[in-house]
Amino acid sequence: MSNPVSGSVDRVIRRYDRFASFYTRILAPLLIPRRVRLAGITALDLSPGMRVLEIGCGSGLDLPLLVDAVGPNGAVYGVDVSPRMLEQAKDLVSRRSWCNVELRELDAARLTDPADLDAVLFGFSYAILPNPDVALQAAWQLLRPGGRLVIVEGHVPDRRVGRLLRPLLLGLSKRTVLGDPDNRGWENLTQLAPSVDTCWLGFDTYYTARVVKPALTSRT
Repeated sequence: MSNPVSGSVDRVIRRYDRFASFYTRILAPLLIPRRVRLAGITALDLSPGMRVLEIGCGSGLDLPLLVDAVGPNGAVYGVDVSPRMLEQAKDLVSRRSWCNVELRELDAARLTDPADLDAVLFGFSYAILPNPDVALQAAWQLLRPGGRLVIVEGHVPDRRVGRLLRPLLLGLSKRTVLGDPDNRGWENLTQLAPSVDTCWLGFDTYYTARVVKPALTSRT
């Protein structure tokens, strides 16, 4: 499954490099309520000493929350394809003097490490990914048994008002953040695990969806 809105990785890079200077101060506060981001972090069920990866870490909006959750003995990893967004995230890491945060410029579909993660977060990045199915599978392989994978994302409600607003939201997204408003991440997670915990927020315009990687069972 490819993203009909974002198109190619190169297009995503160009768009977010252009938005980087005002994304954190203007776009993010308008489009991403803090309480929704907090709900996604909470769903990860992090504790001190854990290792977590954020896919599409952007300018680093979630980094303070993740660092607080895992503590100084934990590790936070972040990947993003936009060099200019990552510049802002790296500047934040430097200003906060975090020694346990590692950021990389990387297409999520090409993830191969780090392994044995406790949690993976798609924080308002899943609907932007050109190849979300590939990225999901790559992230799943990096989780340890019992690890959690969480998507927190926006979505056009299935109700009548959502259907009426869909053309407007689709056009707006194509001109701004390149997110697919029709994404159904909670359904896509069923390809990884049979049980998906989904929570709807903001009149069903946002959701968090979580799956837990099954523990290994010994053969007798």
